Amino acid sequence: MADLSLFLLPKSLFLSLNSEKEESVLEEILEHLKKDERVSDWNSLLSSILIPPPFPLSCNKKTVAMLYHGRTNSVRDFVMAVGRSHRGVSFNHVDELVHLFFVIAIPHALNQEYLRVMGSISRVCNDSSKLEKLILSLSPSEFIEILSEKEKGNDQLY
Repeated sequence: MADLSLFLLPKSLFLSLNSEKEESVLEEILEHLKKDERVSDWNSLLSSILIPPPFPLSCNKKTVAMLYHGRTNSVRDFVMAVGRSHRGVSFNHVDELVHLFFVIAIPHALNQEYLRVMGSISRVCNDSSKLEKLILSLSPSEFIEILSEKEKGNDQLY
């Protein structure tokens, strides 16, 4: 199982997004990654994240988060960022407002880790009590602790 605390740095966690539209939420999160030392080619990273559509994550049959992802050699190591909107963001193909946004980019050489992290994020978002704690968390360190909590002691890959 992937320990998400190894990949998500507090400086890459944004708990008060201002964006209200689908088109701008990703830009707001990615803007902070422009200066990340793990990113070697910003334009290539942007392209790799924008090409696949975001993957909706559900809990109790409601979309609760969007996962933007890409495999690219424009990053030197696994890059993960998360944004949270208290108001929620409207997406054309989703009935509910979405509050959590995960962005992951990984070098092609780390494909197994990529799948583990995507699975870990999906499982955490599918757990309604963990999801509520993530939405109510007060600090980046608390958010990361909650996000990683479920994975400790759970060595089963779904």
